[in-house]
Amino acid sequence: GCDSMMISAAKLAGSWPDLNLEPITGEGYGTDPNLISPPDQAWPLTLTTAQRATVNVLVDILIPREGDKPSASEVNVTNLLDEWVSAPYPSFQSDRVEILSALVWFDEESERRFNTGFVQASPTQRLEIIDDIAYQEAESELRFAYISRVFDAIRTLVTIAYFESPEGTKEIGYQ
Repeated sequence: GCDSMMISAAKLAGSWPDLNLEPITGEGYGTDPNLISPPDQAWPLTLTTAQRATVNVLVDILIPREGDKPSASEVNVTNLLDEWVSAPYPSFQSDRVEILSALVWFDEESERRFNTGFVQASPTQRLEIIDDIAYQEAESELRFAYISRVFDAIRTLVTIAYFESPEGTKEIGYQ
C-alpha cells in the first residue's frame, strides 16, 4: 500500500544499500532446547571484523563510558548484536538485512561527507551523521527517513542488551 511506497521512496532517497547476503545456515535451538547445559554458542556468529568495528563505534556512541560505568562495547553488546544478526530464524534474518545494510549506509554516508569510512572518521564527524538521523525530525527528511527508523531499532536493541548485562542490571539497581 501507500506505506510500502513511502518506505521504498525513503530507501531510494537515502541511497539505501542493496545487499545480496548469503543465507544463515546455523541450526538454532530447535523446539526442545537443553536448558541444563546449553551450548556455549547457539550458532556461528557472522559479523566480519570490519562490521564488528562499526558496531563497536555505534554502540559506544549510544552508550559511552561514563566514569566507572562501562560503555556498551565493554559489556559485550557487540557480541549480542552479532548473535542477533546471526540467528537462523526468519524474524532475525529480516533484522539482519536491515542492520547490515545500516552498517554499509554509515560507511557510504561517511565516505560521501568526509572521504573516509565511518570507523576512520573523527568522533565529531561521526556525531554529525548520528545527529542527522537520531531524532524524530529525521523521519520527515526523506533521505534520512529509512535509516532513522533502522537506527531507532538498533538503539532499542543496544539499550536492551546493555541493561541485560551484569553491569547494566547493577546500574539500574536490579536485584
